[in-house]
Amino acid sequence: MKGQAFDVFRLLIAGIVAMAILSILLPMLSAAFNPSQSPDSAAQDVVNAAYSSPGQPKTSSKVVFNKDSVITKRGVVKKAQGLYEERVCFVRCDEDPVAQYIRSCPSSFIDRFEIEDDFIRLAEHVSRQDAKIKALCVEGACTGSEEVECAITVVPP
Repeated sequence: MKGQAFDVFRLLIAGIVAMAILSILLPMLSAAFNPSQSPDSAAQDVVNAAYSSPGQPKTSSKVVFNKDSVITKRGVVKKAQGLYEERVCFVRCDEDPVAQYIRSCPSSFIDRFEIEDDFIRLAEHVSRQDAKIKALCVEGACTGSEEVECAITVVPP
């Protein structure tokens, strides 16, 4: 009888160890099989959709910015027919024209990015950040001209 009780106990311990190992491996495996879209590719898609529907803000699904992730004007205009780099601008999510379409844009979030005239990337002190990309294409969004222009920003996921 003693031998059988010990075998059950060993089986219980093996089950607990197996569950612990699976709890560590499953998140790694799901990330490997469900890669998220790159920020540059997501920006292309969202700008193309926004440019096709002027006046309607468009938002990407969640993307992951890493140290080497950069969104550039040249990159975002690739899919949008008729949109040129001069008609694209990058803005903070608390600036017009996109601010009115965003519920929350805490400075603690936006300060994690460098948003310049030609690009959006992570700030130097940040190695990884989840975000969504939002674009709004309307007349004069960037320069005040009568042409449809697209303002692009990053927002909290």
